[in-house]
Amino acid sequence: MKLRATPRILLLLIALAAILTATQATADVTIPDPGLESAIRTNLVLGPTDPITETALAGLTHLYANADSIVDLTGLEYCTSLTVLHLEDNKISDLTGLQGLTSLTTLYLHNNQISDLTPLSGLTSLTELWLYENQISDLTPLSGLTSVEVLILSESCISDLSPLLSLPALLSLSINHNPLSDTAQNVQIPQLVGNGVGVDFITWSDDYCAAGVTIPDPGLNSAIRANLGLGPTDPLTKAALAGIMYLNAEEYNIADLTGLEYCVGLESLNLFNNQCSDLTPLSGLPHLESLRLELNQINDLAPLQGLTDLRILHLNHNQISDLAPLSWLTSLTVLYLGENQISDLTPLSGLTSLDSVGLHVNCISDLTPLLGLPAGGYLGIDLNPLSDTAITVQIPLLEENGVDVVFTTYSDENCTASEGEGEPPAEGEGEPLVEGEGEPLVEGEGEPPVEGEGEVIENPEGCPKPYGGTYEAGDDLCLCVPWPVSSTSTYAWAKDGVPLADSGRIYGANARTLHIILLTIEDSGLYTCTYDDSAKAIQVFEAPVRVVDELPALNTLGLIALAAAGSMLGFLIRKKRA
Repeated sequence: MKLRATPRILLLLIALAAILTATQATADVTIPDPGLESAIRTNLVLGPTDPITETALAGLTHLYANADSIVDLTGLEYCTSLTVLHLEDNKISDLTGLQGLTSLTTLYLHNNQISDLTPLSGLTSLTELWLYENQISDLTPLSGLTSVEVLILSESCISDLSPLLSLPALLSLSINHNPLSDTAQNVQIPQLVGNGVGVDFITWSDDYCAAGVTIPDPGLNSAIRANLGLGPTDPLTKAALAGIMYLNAEEYNIADLTGLEYCVGLESLNLFNNQCSDLTPLSGLPHLESLRLELNQINDLAPLQGLTDLRILHLNHNQISDLAPLSWLTSLTVLYLGENQISDLTPLSGLTSLDSVGLHVNCISDLTPLLGLPAGGYLGIDLNPLSDTAITVQIPLLEENGVDVVFTTYSDENCTASEGEGEPPAEGEGEPLVEGEGEPLVEGEGEPPVEGEGEVIENPEGCPKPYGGTYEAGDDLCLCVPWPVSSTSTYAWAKDGVPLADSGRIYGANARTLHIILLTIEDSGLYTCTYDDSAKAIQVFEAPVRVVDELPALNTLGLIALAAAGSMLGFLIRKKRA
């Protein structure tokens, strides 16, 4: 019985071995990198849940996995039949997964983060190897690639070419933009050329080397890495920084701009709400066209004077008093300098391209340097100690020339007290001036109530918060209308677009210029007042309001935002011709 059973057992064992072998051959393979997995599924025409088997991978001869944000090459070791592999434009630094792919003849690895070529040392079938735009410095692992004919090594960190001197099949070598040593340039390149190799080397450069690029400020470092899609330990190269055209570093708590000098391709830079004071690293950014620096700690603009391509410059809420460096920026069209300590606008007189200027909350009395603003231009000059000449002559002249001028309230709160032209009246501090004598608003004399819109307030308590911001319930929100109120004028308040039943109250002024309209507020929102003077135009005044009794305390960012909203121009005026 035992003898007769033996063949059966053997047959069963053979069958079981065959089954196990087949199972192993078709075992599923896990590809941990999502970009590589997606590329493999595309090349194998597999759906998102179809299994990837060892057999399928072993049958691949060509694989295109470029620009897929690939980091990990695990799983490629099963692709033993590959002859052509595209892995360019990824984030690869470890080539271990390629070391067994001895059938490869063409390999594209340019624009990655590669520094170690050791895993490629055994790929002796390679005829084309593309490795430009990496951080390669040591070519020793390539010395045994006896079949390689085309070798592209531009834009790396290579100084020594000796490992390439004995490559018997080499026909073409691109080594441009590397920091080649004198020996490499004067001895090794001529030797390669003498061996029949075509060598492309024109420019010495270390721009693509990781060493030497340091961004010491953690906030700026984070903003740049986010822009480039790099992790916290990925190398930062000069080449990568030079390729940045747009950088948003808003509210990154940045104090030190060191490192931005390498971002020579920058066209737009946003540094809103940081702690920057020294702008020196920006001085060599020749292509910069738009720069936002609001809410920083800047007092010296000298580093900007060479940025002659600048068209848009925002510098609100800093510590600036001297505008002389801006006199060189003749391409400027938009310039915002609100909430600084500026008194002299002379450096702006030659900026003939300017068409939009914001200068609210400064110490300006004379507008002569801005009289050349073009028709359709804008000048925000509110809350400045303008002289009588500025108010009664220069502003009307600008308006006659088609410039939209916003000035409703005289203020010298942020300026050192001085005597002379531009001083407010002794009484009624903070009240706007009216045309003519410089008196404060008269107490309701001669002005009728707006038709059907409430009563005249004869003794208003002033306008402590005329432009939105943080309030307590019951505070008055007020605006100053810079056109005559007549019996045909109307106005109406709304909150968040919904009309309010409370029409507010009006307090009159002299015949030409300013009138105060008051509204008692109870809750937060965007308040608008639509004022229609049939003799002039419809004006819509807007004020963002937060009532502190209504909401929990805001964080610091919220308070900054509200403060900025409350002080910057306040009511944004939009003219609509009647």
